[in-house]
Amino acid sequence: MTNLHFGILVVLICLGNLASASFSNEGTEFYVGFMNNDFGDGRDMYLYMTTGSNTPAEVTVTAPKQDTNFRKTVQVARGQSVRVSIPANFKATGSQVENKGIHVMSSQPISLYGLNQEQGSGDAFTAIPVTGLGSRYSAITWSNQGQILVVSTQDRTEVRVKLPGRKNNNVTFNGVLHTGYAEFTVTMSRYQTLHLQSDDLTATQIVANSAITVFSGSKKVQIEGTMTSDHLVQQLTPYDAWGKEFLISAPPNSQKYKMKIVSQDRHPNIGRVYISGEAASGTFVTEFYTFVRDYQSDVLRRVWSDSPIQVALFTQSMDSSTNMIDASMVLVPPVYQYRSRYTFTTLGQTAAEMSSHMTIYVANVTTNAGTLRMDGQPMNVSFTKVASTDYYLGTMPVSPGAHEVYSTDPLTNFYGLISGFHASSNGNYYVTYPAGMNVAKNTLGCSPFVGQNIVAGNQVDEDCDGRVDEEIKNNIDDDGDGKVDEDLSLPSRANGNWGPWGSWEACSVTCENGTKSRRRLCNNPEPINGGLACPTDIQGDTDTVPCSLQRCPECDPVSAVSCTSKPNTVCSANRFCECEPGYRDTTGLGQCVKREFYWKKVQNLVVENYHHLSHN
Repeated sequence: MTNLHFGILVVLICLGNLASASFSNEGTEFYVGFMNNDFGDGRDMYLYMTTGSNTPAEVTVTAPKQDTNFRKTVQVARGQSVRVSIPANFKATGSQVENKGIHVMSSQPISLYGLNQEQGSGDAFTAIPVTGLGSRYSAITWSNQGQILVVSTQDRTEVRVKLPGRKNNNVTFNGVLHTGYAEFTVTMSRYQTLHLQSDDLTATQIVANSAITVFSGSKKVQIEGTMTSDHLVQQLTPYDAWGKEFLISAPPNSQKYKMKIVSQDRHPNIGRVYISGEAASGTFVTEFYTFVRDYQSDVLRRVWSDSPIQVALFTQSMDSSTNMIDASMVLVPPVYQYRSRYTFTTLGQTAAEMSSHMTIYVANVTTNAGTLRMDGQPMNVSFTKVASTDYYLGTMPVSPGAHEVYSTDPLTNFYGLISGFHASSNGNYYVTYPAGMNVAKNTLGCSPFVGQNIVAGNQVDEDCDGRVDEEIKNNIDDDGDGKVDEDLSLPSRANGNWGPWGSWEACSVTCENGTKSRRRLCNNPEPINGGLACPTDIQGDTDTVPCSLQRCPECDPVSAVSCTSKPNTVCSANRFCECEPGYRDTTGLGQCVKREFYWKKVQNLVVENYHHLSHN
């Protein structure tokens, strides 16, 4: 029996809404891949997906260069979690270019997650669609068995790799040993992957001439602890989606967690980082690299910086049979990338399959915490204020499968961290990954928007204040900056409701029996900001009833054609058509033909009144 226990960490603050899927983890096209996972028994990987769309999504998964015969198409409905298996030989290996890119296309926006598992080793990632990709990244790995995976989205993509200046990050590629500060360039075709392995590859820069997908992590490592080791992986966000403020807290059941931070610049004055509870002078981040911090699980930290940074959280390995956790890695999104709505799935579809649950931690001011909903219902959770901060913390169990968590206030944004412990007689593993995030562009080089055509929920910082979509169109200064309706959020979430019935359409026939219909629209209101479609009932959007009109007119004896071919005339099936004198219906199909009388001699007898069908 396999058990997978899930938890979700949600950090909630009152900020601008980032609900549009244009620059979030929800999308219609993805390029993903899977890194090497050590000590394996050849298990398949999985892609999990769900959708918040009221229209079912048709999703196609292919690997055009790895296997032209690999093609899986699935239907994903709202509230449904769908799993697609990926062959084990699609895992990348060594330090080389391979053809192992996976392409995912969907007819509607979906949330996509990957699970890379082997016996006693696994981790998961939240996939970012092509709309959130970039061309400049920095890796974060653990201090040993570091890995990087690049997936090319275009032909003739040139990827430049720049190693940091450390002794334990040597990479051998194409027979050449590359050491600290070394740079090398690789040309890739669409769907190809570049996989690199070393010890600690943290702060390795990956720069391309087109959009690429980048993953980083470790093959299989032990983070302190004494009993187990685990695979680590996360999909990275590009430089222009990094931020300056983060909230860090460990997943449930963890005893300790560690934090690694990467800056975008080697100059130390640009990379000053501040951590709540530590020296007020701040800490320099140099050589693109950072320090490692070790914290107890009940400590919530606020991290802020002078310039954009990237932060990753690591949980420690199991050190006793009762410590239900293992090594894992999760990329922490900055505060301005929080959302007011997430559609996500756990990595277990049924209780019989995985016997799973989820725990939630929430942080926010008390008034905003009450706006949170899980699958349409208020969260049954108590929130506790974290000392010396404006944030609150709470927990809530969640069943396996797909879920929607959202705020009824479109200006209340929060963050969700999903965690799950997989227990099996063949080995355990622990996974952590964001329920979702935005990947909106940061405000570096921002120019205030001039004009009146403000698009609500576009995830663009029109007023260059470091926040996105923080106003409601209400002629009120919601964010207190002296401006009104200058950076608009989507309206409050609303479920769809049916409008009034329209007029009856004409009967489907002009005589005898038929049907007539009337229609209504889901516009009172339309679903707004992730709202549900109109409720399903027997009638739906069309109401159809019988209609009975006058008897069909008799056949025209002059033209002698069937009723069914006459304009505006429809006769019932098998109806006997009454003909005028001198005509008769010989077939019962409503066709009258002329009848003639004449004499005919039959065997010396004269037969009178013999019926003859005229063809004149």
